[in-house]
Amino acid sequence: MKAAEIRLLLEARAKIERETTADMAALQELAKKYHLRVISEADWAEFRKLRSSPQPEAQPAPPAPLEVPAPPAENIKLPWNGVETIAQLADIYRTDERSPYRALRFGTRNNADNFIDRIVSDFGEKRLADLNADSIWKMYESWADGGKLATGHAFVTKLRGLLSFGTVTLDDAGCQRLSIIMNRMRFPTPPAREERLTKEHATAIRAEAHAKGKPSIALAQAIQFEFGLGQKDAIGEYVPATEPGTSDIIVNGMKWLHGIRWENVDDALVLRHETSFGGKLLELDLKRAPMVMEELQKQFKGIVPKSGPIIISEWSGKPWSGNEFRRWWRKLADGAGVPKAIKNMDSGRAADREQFAVKGAPFEGLDLDGDTEVSLH
Repeated sequence: MKAAEIRLLLEARAKIERETTADMAALQELAKKYHLRVISEADWAEFRKLRSSPQPEAQPAPPAPLEVPAPPAENIKLPWNGVETIAQLADIYRTDERSPYRALRFGTRNNADNFIDRIVSDFGEKRLADLNADSIWKMYESWADGGKLATGHAFVTKLRGLLSFGTVTLDDAGCQRLSIIMNRMRFPTPPAREERLTKEHATAIRAEAHAKGKPSIALAQAIQFEFGLGQKDAIGEYVPATEPGTSDIIVNGMKWLHGIRWENVDDALVLRHETSFGGKLLELDLKRAPMVMEELQKQFKGIVPKSGPIIISEWSGKPWSGNEFRRWWRKLADGAGVPKAIKNMDSGRAADREQFAVKGAPFEGLDLDGDTEVSLH
């Protein structure tokens, strides 16, 4: 009888070991697929116990190190230094040298800070371990309150970015769990904007700019509309002197970068410009842009400058600041009867703009021998 019992016990133990081995193999496959760690229930309980226990008073000698059982696989570690809260994650994101945040340009970084500051202000104290799909959805609803779908969508996009950083760079288990949850969630997408700046709008704004003594904005509008340039590429931007990049224009400790310059216009009236985003080199044939040629003829009488920024504020004699340019553009657009829903950024995606931004592309209706032709001297 005793031998039979021993045999049954051994068979039961062998069966349990086989099933445990199979279960662990399946679990490891899932962990590998979703980039997760796997820890035993006993290890996790020990970890929670340590985190929740009050810290001991300072002792003359450090306590003996805790002996933790080896994890079930070589690549599995207990998350002793895991991210606790959203605020902590945001702080690491902005300070860790491996973070993509450190590579952002000044303006883009400021925009990211606005979103992150709001996320931290609203939910910074939230513990990652306490968040789930329901709580994330409530966060979205608070940001999209009042039908602000674009705002809500922008905030959850930034939250995804924070969690992605925590998942990929920090290898944090809490971020990994929430990233999987957010990847399965679907948030309302704001409808695509249908507003477009038309040729008639651009022409009216140029006329209003001349009437109000702001021909520089008329030239900027022509360049933006016909070549699809964003405001930052047309007028440049001011950044702190400590930011990367060299400049010959410094105003109140801020240096001017990224704007188009006369020295990059050759004798054939081709403007070469490296875009502020992505560093793409453009070749823009000014002769094939009638609005631009009209402004050059009107403002420079056939003799354009050899160097310096192309768009200069009449008030300061320096390149426009972004805020002041937008303020004046809106004022001129209002005077020209352009709807409020249309913004300066729509200049770069005008619906009826021909594809003549690349050097050599055809443009119908332009007479290069007419009054709009400008030559350099």
